[in-house]
Amino acid sequence: MNQELVPIGRVHAPWQATKSIPIGGGPASIEIHQEFEPALHGIERASHIVVIAYLHQADRQVLQASPRKLSCEAPACGVFATRSPARPNPLSVTMVELVKRDERTLHVTPLDLLDGTPVVDIKAYSPGWDGVFAARTIRRVASNQLSDSHLIPILQRDLRNHIGQYATAKQSQAVLSAMVRVIRLFDVDPRDPNLRMDTNGCDTVIDALMGLTGATFASGRLVVHSDNAPRRVRFLLGDR
Repeated sequence: MNQELVPIGRVHAPWQATKSIPIGGGPASIEIHQEFEPALHGIERASHIVVIAYLHQADRQVLQASPRKLSCEAPACGVFATRSPARPNPLSVTMVELVKRDERTLHVTPLDLLDGTPVVDIKAYSPGWDGVFAARTIRRVASNQLSDSHLIPILQRDLRNHIGQYATAKQSQAVLSAMVRVIRLFDVDPRDPNLRMDTNGCDTVIDALMGLTGATFASGRLVVHSDNAPRRVRFLLGDR
């Protein structure tokens, strides 16, 4: 490789230090440099975009890192197996909602980059190609070890990514609250394949359960009954 990355814009955000960035990020904007404005033509066709940025303050010598923001006791892991900003080539890839475009400024949310971070590329997000609903991973910090101030924003983002504006609906938030209690009671990750749910009725509750747990009807983890009983959701783990 003999060509350097060319910044196409920069981030405007209220955070001047990494420790100030909220879990999951928040509203921010990206100012595209004038010479690249023609490259924005048609970007409004996408509701979400992928932002690729150069983490200019990251330590490029780090090969293993631990999620200190979540837990100081979590074991270190190779940076290629993490989302740590410290890495040999500190590029971040973030999917965000494109709230609106104001000429060369893109208003987005949620973004977790420092103010002034150089942006090196933007791509339109394609749900069919980029979204992998069935994907699984094992968290280095178990969900039950996260404080509510860390756990709830993570679950909120899962909801928002799955059902968009309906994430704030009363039913969705009720499912989120129930999920926090289940995590504490069972000491389980929401996407644990042994966590099963059954409920009655088909509505926002079903969407919220899928978004938080990754459960599908095909996997057998989510069962819906047709009856006239009061609305219910039951969580089961193994024989419990």
